[in-house]
Amino acid sequence: DLQSIRLVGRGKPYNWEPFMSKYKCDIVCELGICKGTNFWQMTKHAPKIAVAIDSWVNDGVVSRNEGRNPQETLDAQYEYFKKNVSDKPFVKTYREYTFDAVRRFADNYFDVVYIDADHSYAGCLRDINDWYSKVKKGRFLLGDDYRESEYKVRFGVIEAVNEFAKSNNLNFIKLPSYGWGIIKK
Repeated sequence: DLQSIRLVGRGKPYNWEPFMSKYKCDIVCELGICKGTNFWQMTKHAPKIAVAIDSWVNDGVVSRNEGRNPQETLDAQYEYFKKNVSDKPFVKTYREYTFDAVRRFADNYFDVVYIDADHSYAGCLRDINDWYSKVKKGRFLLGDDYRESEYKVRFGVIEAVNEFAKSNNLNFIKLPSYGWGIIKK
């Protein structure tokens, strides 16, 4: 039940541990890491494998860099993240675009894939289409920012999630704090 994911704190990071433990989510992935705040919560249960994917690049595509951070800031975020996972051998970090990294993984590999990368309609829909096949049957494709943007860049997450669910005859659930989730058929 996706409703068992709860929020903690004022900034509302998810408290993933009860959900991850209940469903024995041993192989997890997050797309769009930034500083790693959500990733730390996702991996508190010490999964067997936790994959972190982010380009950490200012390539001029605002929907992938909501805060419009300069490259120096993104490099610092990456170094901060690497330092904080250096003692966690189960974490695999890939500094690349999600649409390139997807080729690294077999279909039906992950228990959870959490999408928080490209927030444009086309980018989010591509991530959903690319990564859905990487999720095991009966497991979870989840994401963030099912809302209008607060960053003066148009988000397309709502439209992408709605279209994917409708086109594939899937139900999705809205999670707290603008999240969304699909259980793979």
